[in-house]
Amino acid sequence: SQSDIGPTLLTTKPKRYRSHFIDPTRNQPKCLVQLVKISVHIFSIFPSLVFHERFLLWKREVRLQSAPTNDGKSEMNEKNHQNKRTILLAAILSSVSSYQIVFGQAAPSYALSSSEQQTLTQWKQTAPNTALGTLLLQLLNDCDRKLALNSQDANSRYKRGYLYGVIGCTESAIADLTQTIEIAPSHSRAFTERGLCYMDQKQYTRALYDLNRAVQIHPQSGNALMARARLWLATGRPLLAINDLRYCQSSEVKFAAELPGELSANQYNALSYYLGASYEALDRPEQAINYYKECLKTAQTGTVGYLHRYAEQPIDTKWRIANLERATGGL
Repeated sequence: SQSDIGPTLLTTKPKRYRSHFIDPTRNQPKCLVQLVKISVHIFSIFPSLVFHERFLLWKREVRLQSAPTNDGKSEMNEKNHQNKRTILLAAILSSVSSYQIVFGQAAPSYALSSSEQQTLTQWKQTAPNTALGTLLLQLLNDCDRKLALNSQDANSRYKRGYLYGVIGCTESAIADLTQTIEIAPSHSRAFTERGLCYMDQKQYTRALYDLNRAVQIHPQSGNALMARARLWLATGRPLLAINDLRYCQSSEVKFAAELPGELSANQYNALSYYLGASYEALDRPEQAINYYKECLKTAQTGTVGYLHRYAEQPIDTKWRIANLERATGGL
């Protein structure tokens, strides 16, 4: 069914946003960034200190073995020094472990909420019932394994975030996609998907920032342009939606599926459908009907797969046409 573009949303008054081009997710103070950099520099010297302490312990052990043992006081002092150095070495090793946990290739610090954990568990239980579900489950497990070895793997983190979004674990998807953007600031697809997640949460200001950024990085991305067009519709700005949708119809723009079995966003000529919805919002029924009818001409193929949440197959097209024709006297 139609997810978020309906008669109510299409009549929503336009909203003004003051911070379209300010990233709301990057508001940390500069002093915190400097503190982190200093901490990394301090912790980075620990491995060399560990090697130095091990060398001193070995050297002192050799001297103890070769020195005469008739002086009990000297031997006791040497043992006390060795114990102190052992304690210092343990402290250094503990600090190195903390450094690796905080700054190294560790697992992400966030965890799925109880509701999202339940959603994910239910999906994992039903996924093996189909060949496609089994393939996606293998992909998720593969991403988990790679991220456990290297948390800076932007591709695996993006795919997991994207899959979380498809499953319905939106908060976890945003967390993964945000980390992807931190690792690869020009990852346009991560901006697109995070924008869609914000749309799911009706955080339209954040969604607009991400989708604008995605289009800026990759102007020919059909996925980003179509998602932004739907955002324009959801916020009552159909003229801007028409601009994006018409550009999507040009040969320069390309749509791409991200995961195995996923169909492209324009699989069922959704562009014509949303153009019809845009003109309907502008109270131009004749053009709306023409685009809706154009959408109905698309053959309903029996391709096995699924459509991402921003590209579902429109099922209310005939109902919209009937309502418009009744309101206009059968145009």
